[in-house]
Amino acid sequence: MSQEPDDVVRVAAGEMVAMEMCQQALIAEGIEARVVGESLGASFGTAISGSVEVWVSRSHELQAQAILRKLEHRKGEPASEPHSFPHPTSDPHPTRAGGHGPHTHYRAKPEK
Repeated sequence: MSQEPDDVVRVAAGEMVAMEMCQQALIAEGIEARVVGESLGASFGTAISGSVEVWVSRSHELQAQAILRKLEHRKGEPASEPHSFPHPTSDPHPTRAGGHGPHTHYRAKPEK
């Protein structure tokens, strides 16, 4: 059996969400990738683990494997540096313009 560059090969297998992420990573790098086996997961649930697969053309196999290894290596790392937000501080109370005096509904010394 000869190996043609247009043949397709499996480069990953696993859970559907993970395989879709692999597919998106490959597409982002310009590699056409196909996810197969989603219907098995819908029919049998988790009874057949690893039934969802990612396939690429044989000509992109090595490049796809390298991208997926890099993706697997970064899996445990945070996506980016955590944001640093300053501690909130209170603004000084605004001064009232016009010197209107105390509120009309409040009396500091109530009358008897």
